Amino acid sequence: MKKKISLILICVLFMFVISGCGNKSTTQNPDTQADNKDTQANSETDENTDKTVEIRWLTFETPGLTAQLYDGIIERFEAANKGIKVIREVSPQDRDGYLKTMYATEQLQDVILGADALSNVDGALLPIDEEVYSLLEDAAVFKKDDKVTTIPLSKQIKGNVFYNKSLFEKYNLQIPNTWDEFVNICKVLKDNNEVPIIGGGPDKAWLTGVMLSGPMLTSALNTADPNWPQALKEGKMTFNGPVVKDVINRWKDLIDKKYFHEGSFDFTYAQMVDEFFKGTAAMVVNGAWMAAQADKTENSFEIGWFALPGKNETKYVPVDFGNPLAINNSTEHPEEAMKFVKFFIEDKETYGAFLKADGSQSTTKEVVEYEMGPVQKELLTNSSKLTSAIQYIKVKGKDALPSGIVKVTNVAWQNIFIGSDVDKELDKVEEKYRTFLKDNK
Repeated sequence: MKKKISLILICVLFMFVISGCGNKSTTQNPDTQADNKDTQANSETDENTDKTVEIRWLTFETPGLTAQLYDGIIERFEAANKGIKVIREVSPQDRDGYLKTMYATEQLQDVILGADALSNVDGALLPIDEEVYSLLEDAAVFKKDDKVTTIPLSKQIKGNVFYNKSLFEKYNLQIPNTWDEFVNICKVLKDNNEVPIIGGGPDKAWLTGVMLSGPMLTSALNTADPNWPQALKEGKMTFNGPVVKDVINRWKDLIDKKYFHEGSFDFTYAQMVDEFFKGTAAMVVNGAWMAAQADKTENSFEIGWFALPGKNETKYVPVDFGNPLAINNSTEHPEEAMKFVKFFIEDKETYGAFLKADGSQSTTKEVVEYEMGPVQKELLTNSSKLTSAIQYIKVKGKDALPSGIVKVTNVAWQNIFIGSDVDKELDKVEEKYRTFLKDNK
């Protein structure tokens, strides 16, 4: 009997508990319901936050391409692509060496700005979707094994002459059309105790020989043989042959006659540019990116631009489809990385801001325009009258120079600048070129 009563009491108590729980859920006041909804919403937000994908973006900084510029690009992208966070990293001075090290140690970032050193390394970069690279003008699309792995952001005029117009007017100097006319300008300036040219050297290997790798060799090689890459591969043209040797000797003549500022080899890139803006020298050889900087800098003189003449005429102007944006082939977030690359060239505010800061032209079929200063306008006007030729060290695809040779030539130009024998250095370059050519097959 007692067992039956106990069982009945347990059942009643159980039904009461269930009933009480049910009444509690249906009689919550509005404030309590609102609190629960907020809690639920916060929980969902936390889940979404957990799903945020982070991609690492490797950049490099210059006087034009600043942290502020990059931060603005990231801010616009993240606002338009919820759930993707971009972590920006900055490359050290030796960008090519750093890229190769990061790739070799499997630490390469997801997206890379300035991926030149990996553009010819098989399997390093992710093929770009056709819907992305089809936005580019045809000349800017470089295929290897029928794949496109880089998106060049900039069409740049490479390594020509910015000059002090006041000094040219003072000595009644005109823009040269031949090499002899250019040398005469240097002589007149030197004879009047002016510094003709200022250069740089220690912080950037390419800087010492920018006059060579930009206008001089590009012009000479294309004048000698428009199909020079193939001629070089076949041995019909060599690095220690007459065409290249003539260029190096003409450059060396400028050095021997002390037409370069005596401190040129010791100036960093930034110091070289600053000294030119101060009026220390009449001319500096630099890329188009300096035009934007010149327009923003307050100087006591007007700056102009002209293309360095070839041996007998001014015909070619070296250009490069540069600043390649690429994606690590081993990225864990290929879809998000591809969205970032596409956004970069499709969003006009983003792309226009980058081009203006870089002083370059767009590479897309739809031209992206931006407000230009007087130096940029003069550069584009004067260069448009000449024949564009891809800068010889920037030729891509099957005609590209073998990986490693540009670093070798940079060292050779530096050695020559400080007194090494031209023939000796060119023989070493030629030997290395043939070795790299064989190794890269």
